[in-house]
Amino acid sequence: MLIGISTPIIHDFDSACLNALQSVQEIWQLLYAYKGWCRIRRTLTNLITLLRRCILATISFSDKIDFITMKKNISSKSMQSYKIDFTKFAFITILLITLTSCAPRNELSSLSITERQLSFPPGYYNHIVYIDDRVIGFSDNSDAPKEEQISFAYEGDKDATLFNLEDDPKCVNYSTFQGVSLLPDGRLGLLKECDDESAASSYLSTNRSIFAYDWHTGKLEQLGAGKLTQGSNPKFYTWNPDMTLGVQETTGSYRGTIYWIRPEGISPMDIEIEARGLTWNLKDHLEGKERTGLVVAPAWSPDGKTVAFFASTYGIREEPGPKFNVNYDLFFMDPSTLKPMPELMDVANAGTIIWSPNNEYLLFSGCIESRSTCGLWRYKISDKTLSLIKEGEFADYIWITNETIVVAKNIDLPYKDNQIWEYSISE
Repeated sequence: MLIGISTPIIHDFDSACLNALQSVQEIWQLLYAYKGWCRIRRTLTNLITLLRRCILATISFSDKIDFITMKKNISSKSMQSYKIDFTKFAFITILLITLTSCAPRNELSSLSITERQLSFPPGYYNHIVYIDDRVIGFSDNSDAPKEEQISFAYEGDKDATLFNLEDDPKCVNYSTFQGVSLLPDGRLGLLKECDDESAASSYLSTNRSIFAYDWHTGKLEQLGAGKLTQGSNPKFYTWNPDMTLGVQETTGSYRGTIYWIRPEGISPMDIEIEARGLTWNLKDHLEGKERTGLVVAPAWSPDGKTVAFFASTYGIREEPGPKFNVNYDLFFMDPSTLKPMPELMDVANAGTIIWSPNNEYLLFSGCIESRSTCGLWRYKISDKTLSLIKEGEFADYIWITNETIVVAKNIDLPYKDNQIWEYSISE
């Protein structure tokens, strides 16, 4: 099929587009072989603009375009003079589709942020909680012995206090507790690590279990019977409102999944998840299967209706290993149907998900816009908009109210110290 176009438009196309089209064809070949070409294309902004104008000039104004589908409708001479074969339009169409795929898929909106640094003793704070209307920061000193690594401080304290709750005689080498999150009943959720020398290596002999700690009475209660699954990070966990069922992540070597936690112990999730055309079962990782997807950062909504998490196909598409900028997609799962549904795409280096008290927003860290903007983000569920709260890297973040958050913001490498800030948000 041939398309005939009136003379003025043909002239505009020839003068405005053909040279640009030839240049783009050459650049395309170079960029196609380079994995990061979506960033490089920003340097072609003027050229892209020219092409877009070319397309508009060529096909936007229907009153200036004569679509001729039969050769007999125009003379042979006119056909030879003014025709543009379909391949040129096909090329431009493919080009624009590809350029569009490099653009952010997530709608962004702006927020007004008022910030205030909170006063805490020096330290690297990797966990924050809010109890009795006061912010408490937990710091981690990796240079200290295991039993002395975790300390806490209130806002305004001059010195931190060692956080070591009990001396367990079964833990021959060491035992330590790490804060995870506030539980729905107001107690502090903890992860206990205990090295009982039951295996040949410290890694294999370190047992992990989850506890609830009453900040006011000091009472400890184990939440799930038995030990947690082995893994380098069986740490972050989240519960439904009545704390009868929870979800925990386990990760290691860029492989990982989430599983159920109950008062009687842990169990795998027999749930299939599909992301970017690939499918795997959440129990595959626990069964030792290779090339499974990676699922992290589970977060149960305060109203109990949704479990949010990030999933990546990185472990399926290629052999997992150390890599920066692993891409994740955000999923929502109704705990009554157990069908994960994609909610938001393309969050590189995704961090912990935190629900707002009113269930309307999510807070998470990561990189958006083809990894060009990294920081802390607010996701508004009702209209699926993302808003950047602050650029940078964050060790932890919590909601104080639906309009106020507190964060532990990393400052300079190496991360031996960081700062705690309060951000007030307004539209």
